Amino acid sequence: MNRAKNILSFYTLNAIVLMFLILYLLFGCKKLELERTVMVATGSVTNVSYASCSIQGTIIDKGEKGIDQHGFCWAVAQNPTTANNKTQLGSKNSTGNFSGNLTGLSANTTYYVRAYAQNKDGISYGDQKSFSTLAYSLPTVTITPISNITENSAQSGGNITDNGGALVTARGVCWSTSSNPTTADSKTTDGSGTGSFTSSITGLTQNTTYYVRAYATNSVGTAYGNEVNFTTSQTIISPTVTTSSASDIAETSATVGGNVTDDGGATVTARGVCWSTSQNPTITDEHTTDGSGTGSFTSSITGLTQNTTYYVRAYATNSVGTAYGNEVNFTTSQTIISPMVTTSSASDIAETSATVGGNVTADGGATVTEREVYWDTSQNPETTGTKLQIESGTGSYSTSLTGLTAGTTYYIKAYAINSQGEALGSEVSFTTNSGSGNETGTVTDYDGNTYNTVQIGNQVWM
Repeated sequence: MNRAKNILSFYTLNAIVLMFLILYLLFGCKKLELERTVMVATGSVTNVSYASCSIQGTIIDKGEKGIDQHGFCWAVAQNPTTANNKTQLGSKNSTGNFSGNLTGLSANTTYYVRAYAQNKDGISYGDQKSFSTLAYSLPTVTITPISNITENSAQSGGNITDNGGALVTARGVCWSTSSNPTTADSKTTDGSGTGSFTSSITGLTQNTTYYVRAYATNSVGTAYGNEVNFTTSQTIISPTVTTSSASDIAETSATVGGNVTDDGGATVTARGVCWSTSQNPTITDEHTTDGSGTGSFTSSITGLTQNTTYYVRAYATNSVGTAYGNEVNFTTSQTIISPMVTTSSASDIAETSATVGGNVTADGGATVTEREVYWDTSQNPETTGTKLQIESGTGSYSTSLTGLTAGTTYYIKAYAINSQGEALGSEVSFTTNSGSGNETGTVTDYDGNTYNTVQIGNQVWM
């Protein structure tokens, strides 16, 4: 009985061992096969930008069953799996390299990535790599040369070569009369995005220097390109000039001048004053030349005639022509001399009276305040005789001498007085009648000629 039990136990034990051997052969060998089916490695990460990168992987062993799916998986945490973000590159039946692009990344962020390969038996992962995306920055922008410059406008523009990782929402150029203009100054707005753009600069002032920079704005801020400058052109017109008042007026000269307040946009090549005895003188009349350029100047006018009224205008000449200032006038002074006077011959000679006088032919440059005759029975009556004053001014005059003595010779001289002094005419003599009928006498004219006279009735005849 015991022997039968032992035999049964032996066969039972062998059956169990055989069963385990069969199970081992079935499942143990299969496990070994799975462990060597797929081998994958993670390669280098390149072309890292703000939101993407490129990556490589390698299938080292495709296994016995081939690869159903392969690619890359990534996450911001270590050891990413296909449960995280992944690319799917499809099946692969050969070993070798493969590559892919990771997109939709966040800027300035560290990521972890692994290559993977998958078949029906499971997923294999390569080694882990890490990289950091670029941080957003200001755009990169340059300015285009200034062109089409006029009195009040110009053309420019720019080129945005890098948006800094963020959308460029505004772009254009800004300008000012000071260096380093910003968008707080005058500016254009010329669309958005990268690439070239053109800007029209308007509302400028002629003959003015402006500084210009292109700009581009993204979420980080505003970037500026290099600075350029230009000067607007100017419409050339005649200069602006004023005439100063005359001074230092003399008999033959005076001082005038002017002020060129605006050159009209072109260099003033000549300036001075012009004058004439007629109104509105020009440079075809007498004129001075007193330098060039803008500003005040003084002119000396010479060769004038005394006691004459002159009209004067300042002038300035540029490439457009000659402009004239306001007109002023002055009268030259006069050298005052003694008057010019002649003595007239006596007339209406009687026993006790005669008519005498003279002629003031020039006042000598000043008013004749007194004129008449000296008379006496001796020669040179101005020294010892009687002075008879009646009138003033120029021209002929006469008066009657009374209370004379009959048959007596008298000497007379005309005189005239101005501020310079007294002037005398020549000496003239005459003899009064004696009182008997048909009396004769003599009269001497201013040339010294003596004539006999005779009285017929109430008249005396030579």
